[in-house]
Amino acid sequence: MIELICATCGKTRSQNQGDPIPPTRCPSCSGVLVVKTETVPAIEAPPTAKSTEPTLAGTTFGKYHLTAEIGRGSMGVVYDAQDSHLHRRVAVKIMHSAHGGENKDALNDWQRFMQEARLTANVAKHPNIVTVYEASVHDSRRYIAMEYVPGQSMSKWRKGRSSREQVRLIRDVTIAVHHAHEHGIIHRDLKPGNVLVAKGDIPVVTDFGLATFERKGPDLSITPKGFCVGSPAYMSPEQARGQKDVDRTTDVYAIGIMLYEAVAGHPPFDGKNPVETLSRVVEGTRVPPSQALPLKDADPVIDRICMKAMARDAGDRYATCGELAQALAAWLEQEGRPVGVPPRRSVLHYVGIGVLCAILAGVILWQKVASDRKEAEMREQLARKLEEIERLKAPPPPPAPFSVALRPTDFVLDGNDGGNASATRIIFEKNVLFDATAALPETGDYEITVTASCDAARNEFAKFKLYLDGKAVTEVTLRSEKPEDYRVVARCPSGERRIGIRFLNDFWVAEPREDRNLFLHGVVLRRVK
Repeated sequence: MIELICATCGKTRSQNQGDPIPPTRCPSCSGVLVVKTETVPAIEAPPTAKSTEPTLAGTTFGKYHLTAEIGRGSMGVVYDAQDSHLHRRVAVKIMHSAHGGENKDALNDWQRFMQEARLTANVAKHPNIVTVYEASVHDSRRYIAMEYVPGQSMSKWRKGRSSREQVRLIRDVTIAVHHAHEHGIIHRDLKPGNVLVAKGDIPVVTDFGLATFERKGPDLSITPKGFCVGSPAYMSPEQARGQKDVDRTTDVYAIGIMLYEAVAGHPPFDGKNPVETLSRVVEGTRVPPSQALPLKDADPVIDRICMKAMARDAGDRYATCGELAQALAAWLEQEGRPVGVPPRRSVLHYVGIGVLCAILAGVILWQKVASDRKEAEMREQLARKLEEIERLKAPPPPPAPFSVALRPTDFVLDGNDGGNASATRIIFEKNVLFDATAALPETGDYEITVTASCDAARNEFAKFKLYLDGKAVTEVTLRSEKPEDYRVVARCPSGERRIGIRFLNDFWVAEPREDRNLFLHGVVLRRVK
């Protein structure tokens, strides 16, 4: 059920998810209907999280030394850190401790936190998309370790920059977003604040916290029904209405808003509060960016590109970011000049050109050669960009099967009696239980491989039981003193699972009777389907 509110009279209206087209007008006053403000996530972190969460800067978090705090959000804090194992600089996003509980809201926050890591990691390496290195748990705190991008956000970078410089940067952002779309991922929160600009004016798209898989079957989104997600000033009309059937054109729309802002100097929709902004988004605008300022030298070409990208109806926009990137590349090749409008030159300019042609013919010839070379390089660069766009259309490789390895040091005796001291094996000398925790991203069938051996078990046999969340899965008989793999397939739910090994102490020989030891060398879980 979606709760809608009229931006004019304030009356609310319920909308069933099964209805094909959400209403856009209030039946009482014909005002614009948008999603209730309670369903619009806060742009900043909640006051309690921002004010009470202590900084971890200057401390050690697992293998990471947190040197400085970069920023805070509603989900967690991002730190500038040093990986002590690989000796590289990284950015570590640590989830707020307040989100670490086991209630429904905390679980949803954790799923959204992990979805950011999974979606970003599923995108093939691209120079304009941030790379995720690791997502795990340390000291009961969830975290993501990702590529550190030295630079500043686009919202700060663009100050003092020309419209042409901003359009060139947005063109590169569009190519990167097209790359994500071809891997089935929709960002849903594109805005200047989520684009970092590195040295050399290289943009890097970040913050996939609201991203989702493109719907080609069952819905994979974890967004609650009827919620609208994103930043109001950059949200598409379908997002503002709380529709779930958004596609890649919603990112095309957000890039159109960024183009509008690059030309006009401000976004087209900027209300006093989120409801007013969302109502203007649903209404749309017919005022092109060059008339919103207004500009002395309006450019109808960039106006058409921008207005098509941010069309109110998704079917009227560019179908893909690849098409939008091609349009921007063509405009940049025209040097930002309206098509058919020659540069303004005085008569004295042409007279000077004629005199210089007569006196400095050799110099002019050299300049002509240099100009031709530069033009050829620009065309070659554009051709490479277009080829890159075409390559992005190739189907992505199938994802590698998920697996997690549990080392001997991950196991503890009876769940709480201290860890195993040996890094190479666990020694069972009596009937005890060692168990460890494995974090599984999704429910499915997993092949559990246990590597174990016996002490001098030439003519004897030994047994142990494998447990999943306290329930016995199988009983295994060992016959070798060398490490061997013992496999079993079990259905495992997603989340943190307890894997246990209990020694049955069932060794025997005929004469004299002697007990032997069991050695556990490791456990691996691999998703099979």
